[in-house]
Amino acid sequence: MRNGTFTSIDYAGATFTGAYGINNIGEITGRYRDAANVTHGFLLSGGKFTVFDFPGATFTGGDAIGANGDIVARYTLSSVTHGFILRRLQQPRYEVTDLGTFGGNSSTASRVNNAGVVAGSASTVAGDQHPF
Repeated sequence: MRNGTFTSIDYAGATFTGAYGINNIGEITGRYRDAANVTHGFLLSGGKFTVFDFPGATFTGGDAIGANGDIVARYTLSSVTHGFILRRLQQPRYEVTDLGTFGGNSSTASRVNNAGVVAGSASTVAGDQHPF
């Protein structure tokens, strides 16, 4: 194990902050919960938080970030979870693509590679998990 520096990541005023993905240039994605119990996604880059929310969702959270800045995330709306990707166009602009549920009742995007290919899983109504 190498010696390193520990840095706390706390979104101001949040009741919870979690970091879930980091890329090779140190950009971090994750989520935080506010006092109203709504969870928001974030990008932490250069010491600055940028918040992202899927419209109308009570939960949005970043799960992974690629080397090119693409973020895979999830949101919950009406008790259904969908994976989505935020493709970095030209900072601070992103293109949002909802991955849907693949015919099941939920999906989660877990990783994105340097080519922008997304991996994750979808759940059927019966609860079976299928990777994509």
